[in-house]
Amino acid sequence: MEAPGFEAEEDPAAFAAAREALLAAGAADADVFVDLMVHYWQTTDGGFAATQGLDQRSIAVAGERLSAMLAQPSGWVSETADYRFWSRYIRWADFGGAFEIEDCIDLLEQSPDYREPVFFVYAASAGRRFGDEAAALWKRLQADSTLRAKYVRSVVQSVRLVGPLR
Repeated sequence: MEAPGFEAEEDPAAFAAAREALLAAGAADADVFVDLMVHYWQTTDGGFAATQGLDQRSIAVAGERLSAMLAQPSGWVSETADYRFWSRYIRWADFGGAFEIEDCIDLLEQSPDYREPVFFVYAASAGRRFGDEAAALWKRLQADSTLRAKYVRSVVQSVRLVGPLR
């Protein structure tokens, strides 16, 4: 379910407000919830915040909402593959939580229609695993303007630029 009218980087506050409104109205699906969670995670990144000229209050709100979304997601969201992946990924990336390639392989096998974990396996294996699928994921996400999609594309692209480590 797409919240219309706002590119994530053009107006991060409006993007978040539109998705928060969908959540509050009960009109959001798991993609909206996870897009917003990843949006808040990226908003708390110093580099993103600086390039967007975000004030300390906006960064603090994003951090508070991210913490709440990680701690107590809506009941139905916590069971979705994308929430399970991203909540673990964010905890791993920011807080050093445990997260292994095998965890993603298990998730991919349990939810064959959900392919985002491919980018983690591709990156964590230094480009040795899921190369074709990571390239297809990158291509599929080209038209998606969410920070979530941009993040996935940037990880895949960075591994592609470096190439497989030997």
